[in-house]
This record gives sequence, C-alpha cells and structure tokens, in this order.
Amino acid sequence: MKTKLIATIAACALAGSAGAQVLNAPVDFTFTSWDGVVSSGIAGNPSYNNPANTANGSGIASGPGPNDGIVFDLPAQTPTTFIYTFGAAETITTFSINTLVGGAVDFGIRDFTLNLTDGTTTLATISDTAALNNQEQVFLIGASGVTTAELIVNSAYGIASSAEFSEIRFNTVPEPSSAILLGLGGLGFLARRKR
Repeated sequence: MKTKLIATIAACALAGSAGAQVLNAPVDFTFTSWDGVVSSGIAGNPSYNNPANTANGSGIASGPGPNDGIVFDLPAQTPTTFIYTFGAAETITTFSINTLVGGAVDFGIRDFTLNLTDGTTTLATISDTAALNNQEQVFLIGASGVTTAELIVNSAYGIASSAEFSEIRFNTVPEPSSAILLGLGGLGFLARRKR
C-alpha cells in the first residue's frame, strides 16, 4: 500500500512537470529596450507610444485596450528590434503575439524573427509571419536557459509607414525538480496524517 502511494505521488509529480505554464509580463519578463521610432501621428498618445506596453500583461487575446500596444515607424528603422528580459533562466516552448488590429488602416506586424538567448549565445530562432486577426497567435520555439528574447520586426501589413502590435507572451515547462518537491511534500503530509 505504501509503495503504491509513493509511486502514485511520484507519477503525479512527473506528470505535473510536463504541463505548460504561461509566463506573463511584467511579472515573469519585462521589456528592456528597442531601437525603434514611435510613429509621429501617435507620439502624443500614451496608449500606443510606449514600447513597454507590449509587455504590460494586457491585450494578448482581447486586442486593443488602454495602454495596450506600440505603433512605430518601420521604414525609419527596418528591421526594428525589441528586447525582453526574463526574471530567471527559463525553458521556453512557445511564443504568442497579438498584431493589434484596429483603425481605418491596419498595419499589424507581418514578418518577424524571434531569437531566444542566454544573454550571449543564441539558443533558438524562428522566422515566421503573423496573421492580421486581432487574436493570440502561438508559434512553437524551444530552448532551455533562456534569459533574453529578441523580437525583430521585418515588415507590416498595409501601405502605411507604421507597424504595430499589442502584446507578447511566452510559455514554459516547469522544472521537474519543482514538481517533484511538491510531490514529496504531499507524501510527507500523507505520512504524517497516517501516524
């Protein structure tokens, strides 16, 4: 009976370690820097003139809202690079983005490259095309020991001289050691109750 209980708790701990965990801004990662230029027509609008809005924790699935995105001049700086820093080294499995659709002319970002690094070495790279759909779009990318993400925007939809996006997000796999410790804690609790 005791052996069966230990095996069950260990299996639960390992199964828990396989589930994805959402890394949300600005708790798990933050905007660090960019080399872009805010679009002149939007410079006075704090909802769309601050690149830190892309990692403020709102707008990944629901689209534009207060303080929810960046509109930038892509021709003035092509490509435009956004840098994000993680609070701890992470194992990243997916990357999500919302292209911020709205207004008379939509110019959400289109072609992009995402580099995951440990601060010095590139661990994983994807180059892809985002859809103009005002929804969370998920892209697969995998790397361990990630401390920095570089989002490089190469092009945008529409004919305007601007590009825009609302929010980014990352998913990670929790460390197995954390899940095992939780399982062992549960085992200790059950053993104590049995006495």
